[in-house]
Amino acid sequence: MSVRIVRLLSLLFTLFFLARAGAITPADEPLVKVIEKVRPAVVNINTERVVQQAVSDPFSVFFGNYRIATTKQTSLGSGVLIDTNGYIVTCAHVVGRAADRAAIQITLADGSDFPAKLLYADEDADLALLKVDRSDKFPCLSLALDDLSPNLLGETVAALGNPAGYQSSVSSGILSARDRKVKANDGTTTNGLLQTNATINPGNSGGALVDIEGKLVGICNAKLSGQAIEGIGFAIPASKVSAWVADAIAIAKGEKKPPQPASILDLLDAQFGFRLQNITPDLAQAFNLPSTNGLLVSGVAKGSPADAAGIKEGIVVVGVGNVSILNADSLPHQLRKVQKGDPVSFTVVIFQQQGSISFRRSQTVTLQAR
Repeated sequence: MSVRIVRLLSLLFTLFFLARAGAITPADEPLVKVIEKVRPAVVNINTERVVQQAVSDPFSVFFGNYRIATTKQTSLGSGVLIDTNGYIVTCAHVVGRAADRAAIQITLADGSDFPAKLLYADEDADLALLKVDRSDKFPCLSLALDDLSPNLLGETVAALGNPAGYQSSVSSGILSARDRKVKANDGTTTNGLLQTNATINPGNSGGALVDIEGKLVGICNAKLSGQAIEGIGFAIPASKVSAWVADAIAIAKGEKKPPQPASILDLLDAQFGFRLQNITPDLAQAFNLPSTNGLLVSGVAKGSPADAAGIKEGIVVVGVGNVSILNADSLPHQLRKVQKGDPVSFTVVIFQQQGSISFRRSQTVTLQAR
């Protein structure tokens, strides 16, 4: 064997062993290390609350032909520890609307359980702040602006959460787009979301979307699903979450007053041009109404969508979409997210007097927000 061939074989063996020595093992993969770092800060959220609702169609509710059903509603979702003292951020729709009606249980990645207190929820931002207590410090992800991901299009991201109750699940993908406008099934619209092809399923909401360094990209929020649609999920940007959490903690500590949102009645007046009010017994008697269920139209703005649709004073609104309306408190909160041009259907009862005979009829009117 020639010296040249021996040297060549020696070089090949040397390169082979060097390659083997420098090979990346599964334990050394960047994503594996990121998940190991981030996973302890992502929690499972289990809520249970008792709700009461009218069971019937809106027209029957108006005439009192309905029953009140009391049911227990449970919800599974995810959350992210953002402070060693036990503050958790999640989506408002995960924990529900009322702290006094919901029991919230937190499960850490190590399986330990803790009761949690809802400190503040903002359904417009779809964010909520929880608090759990223990003597030891909690693992957490930083919300300091310098510690957040730069959110570059195409960067590798991983979604951590509890889809369908499968705790500590992980999916990966890329950051697909920024500043997305998403319309939900209930017709409401959310702006400024991040888009990713990392798999996001029911239960992922409130979980973490992180980059390859373990920095927070955003809070998983929604999934667009349907026929021939795959790999489109959404998250609330971490920069928005950071600013919101700072205000929420200040509000929870009493250092800042919470914003006072306009009432839904005021929003309906502004967007559709009709003024609604609860029906008192005196009003029911004055308008010859069979019950106090529903909302009475007390004013209509000239040239408004309500005026164009023929809505008049004295008409009673008994439903919005498929939701029966007993009073102002039963108006669906999703109405707060209605934007210009969005259509909303109202079920109304119309009264007509012909001589001594009163006629009542119900119909559905669709109004477009202005």
